Amino acid sequence: MTVLEIRSIVVSMPRQGPLNPLPPMRPLGDLHDEIDCAGLDEEMTRNIRYGNVSSVLPYLLQDDYSRELVPRETSVAVLENSYLRAVVLLELGGRLWSLEDKAGGRELLYNNDRIQLANLGLRNAWFPGGVEWNLGTTGHTALTCSPVHAVSLELPDGAPGLRIYEWERMRDLVYQVDFMLGPRSRHLGVDVTVTNPNAHPVPAYWWSNIAVASSAGARVVTPSRSAFEFTYTRRLQRVPVPGSGGLDLSYPDAAPRTADHFFELDPGKLPWIAAVDAAGAGLLQVSSGRLRGRKLFTWGTTPGGRRWQEFLTGSTASYFEIQAGLTRTQLEHVPLGPGESWSWSEVYGPVSVPAEAVHGDWLDAIECMESAIAEAGIHAVLDERPGAEHDQQGAPLHTGTGWGALESLRREVMGEEPSPVIDRLFPRSSLGEDQQPWVALLETGAVPAGTPRSFVVAKPWSDLLEGAAEEAAAMLQRGVVRWHAGHREAALEAWEAAYALQPDSWLAVRNLAAASGLMGEPQRSAEQYLNALELMPDVAQLRLEAVEALIAADRFPEAVALAQAAPASSFAGRFRFLQAWAAALHGEVRLAESILERGLEVADLREGEDSLSDLWLLCQLHQPSPEAASAHPDVPFIYDFRLHS
Repeated sequence: MTVLEIRSIVVSMPRQGPLNPLPPMRPLGDLHDEIDCAGLDEEMTRNIRYGNVSSVLPYLLQDDYSRELVPRETSVAVLENSYLRAVVLLELGGRLWSLEDKAGGRELLYNNDRIQLANLGLRNAWFPGGVEWNLGTTGHTALTCSPVHAVSLELPDGAPGLRIYEWERMRDLVYQVDFMLGPRSRHLGVDVTVTNPNAHPVPAYWWSNIAVASSAGARVVTPSRSAFEFTYTRRLQRVPVPGSGGLDLSYPDAAPRTADHFFELDPGKLPWIAAVDAAGAGLLQVSSGRLRGRKLFTWGTTPGGRRWQEFLTGSTASYFEIQAGLTRTQLEHVPLGPGESWSWSEVYGPVSVPAEAVHGDWLDAIECMESAIAEAGIHAVLDERPGAEHDQQGAPLHTGTGWGALESLRREVMGEEPSPVIDRLFPRSSLGEDQQPWVALLETGAVPAGTPRSFVVAKPWSDLLEGAAEEAAAMLQRGVVRWHAGHREAALEAWEAAYALQPDSWLAVRNLAAASGLMGEPQRSAEQYLNALELMPDVAQLRLEAVEALIAADRFPEAVALAQAAPASSFAGRFRFLQAWAAALHGEVRLAESILERGLEVADLREGEDSLSDLWLLCQLHQPSPEAASAHPDVPFIYDFRLHS
């Protein structure tokens, strides 16, 4: 018998503040920087150069969290039968948090008793563990720390199922993930559908990101003879699988450095990937052919890799990731046509194979795993799925955001053809406070006054804003959509008009300040930031940007003073770092050293950010003598997050 229930579980999590009210104007960087495509084939090169984004707009950042954890209840869906128990986090992106093999008495995924947020997601906040459904663009999805809609399903065999779904605002796509577990099934079925309801093509991206606990002797197996290795050199380099020169990349625990390996799968075979322990037991993931990519991510054994794992897990426990995606690498996007839907099936479950076979020759390891897949009848499971349209949608179980409902309303008000998918999934009752300004714009043609709660950038909204009454609130929003579209001078005109209409519009001044900094005018940017901060002194993120602008303008004493005067907040570690950095740049090395000596932890340290080790090394350069500098030749472990070495 299969049972579906909604319950609350208690996990340790940081307290989270409201969304960052500042529209994110800075380029994404990281994986969105230009990639060296030398030596790549035409298809991969085209996909890498297609569909990249300049920012996470219209989303706001989720950056207000600390390192301190407190017990917190969170809603989950539990789907289980006699063999498996699946737990889905409904308030945190619909992540498959746990998949327990009840018969074998083991957890198949890496998870933790804590959810420790860190700055690895597109919107900043992210946490490791489970299976994350990444869509939109390269990186950890903008929805990973947001609630999702959930409804029950009645499957053709009468068993209950679970559907989660949401509206993805960066690409204006609908996605749904259906979880199925028949009464006698030993594998969890996951059907995914991504729909483009627009009249134009949309860049599509999807990777199912699976965290697995690392253990001595664990091996990753997939039907591949070569892979593209991607490290912080920002180049894709083809390497043999399982390795060469005595290095076997299929053993994550021995990985020497942080790296992605995107496997080139053998043609004509079902895509799959498995992670098994030294005894040959572990997790198997298989999919239908559309999910053609497979990847292994390892943090590696460098001090920086080990420090990151400790920072994320709160312990010496380690994990690696196996992933499955639409393309050969995560650096690619592919066009999803107008009105088109893509669907595929995935299967997750336990696997156990002879240790001597799976840990022997690579080809033998592949063969023994494919025999296990055949014996489990997984090909038949994938072939038998009739498709999500045959599943009867049942009672609502959880409410996500109101953005899908707003899109439904917009189409109705603007006289556009309705989308059956949108109207079926997103009830108008899900409209909330974040959508109210846009409901008002649709109904009245004006944007309500006040500090915005949210932003929009899609072209239909841009057209509405360009035709709205020329009041300060509309001009502020107009500037954001223009900036997002790359029309910088027009954006500045809009924000200047907003400020002229409303001289206390601190956000208009901030946007002008951010634009000045990004357009190479650091002194002007610093002055504008100070003006914005005078108008609104209580927004911590505005003060952070102001301190950074002062440092960029070489106004170090002012930066030190502004950071030091910051009120208590979850950003205390970042302010202390900026104070120390500005002091060190100004030659006040003793002040910087004293901050390091007392212990400095930055909650939202970005993956790939070397700022703490750079600060420590800068202080060593200013030692009074070479002997004093050489007394501490290595960066202390707590400050060594470097992934480039």
